[in-house]
Amino acid sequence: MSLAVVPDLAAAYDHYYGSGLYDVRYPRPNQAMKQAILAALPPSGTGAVLDFGCGNGRYLPLLLTKPGLAVTGYDISRAAITTCGRLFRDHAAVGRLRLICGELPVLQGALEPASQDTVLLMFGVLGHVRGRARRIATLRALREMLRPGGRLLTTVPNRRRRFLAEQRHCAPLVEAGALEPGDILYRRDGADGAVELYYHLFTPSEFADELAAAGFVRPRLSAESVLPERGAIASAAGGLFDGMLRRLCPLPLAYGFAACVERGTDG
Repeated sequence: MSLAVVPDLAAAYDHYYGSGLYDVRYPRPNQAMKQAILAALPPSGTGAVLDFGCGNGRYLPLLLTKPGLAVTGYDISRAAITTCGRLFRDHAAVGRLRLICGELPVLQGALEPASQDTVLLMFGVLGHVRGRARRIATLRALREMLRPGGRLLTTVPNRRRRFLAEQRHCAPLVEAGALEPGDILYRRDGADGAVELYYHLFTPSEFADELAAAGFVRPRLSAESVLPERGAIASAAGGLFDGMLRRLCPLPLAYGFAACVERGTDG
């Protein structure tokens, strides 16, 4: 991969989803995060939920089991949205699921301000937004979509645990100012060729600071998982062991961080 060029996110994920490589690496969601999603949904059981960066529908089955929810799935990847349209066509046909593809302004034009009860920004999606200023702008846009008191649930990767070799490899670009501290470029190799990707890795304080800068009340962070994702989802025993570790492990040693924050009632 040429480190001089940051990959185009939409094209990269079109390749990633289209190749089937994503499904092989991540066949199912983390059970702990499924429980976190359920806790973040409107307590009434009715309302509107946006899955921002829904991919090929990782969390949509969980959301669509709740008949009182109107669900929007959004992704920048056309391949991802096409897959969701095929997998969940019956829900889309009866108006339970709306699928949106495009850059952020497309989503902003499609959803009314203060129209969502819950926004999900899961599985490190925020880390694929390049640049602190753009990440904060994205978080602000999502905050504007939430009703007063609505909740954002989001997770990010831990800089201390993830992609250590890639961090060393990209250090010259960080020093030259081409990338920000915590930025990496990496690749996933599959039968259809390599997928080249950008990622931003977080410290706990940076994650909390970006949420606060976007207008959310300073959050209390928790561990997304302590085991690597595939270890946490590989078996029921792996999930139970990871749950135990999540209760005992210091936050800086987590594999990723999670935060559930409210828009607040100040508008």
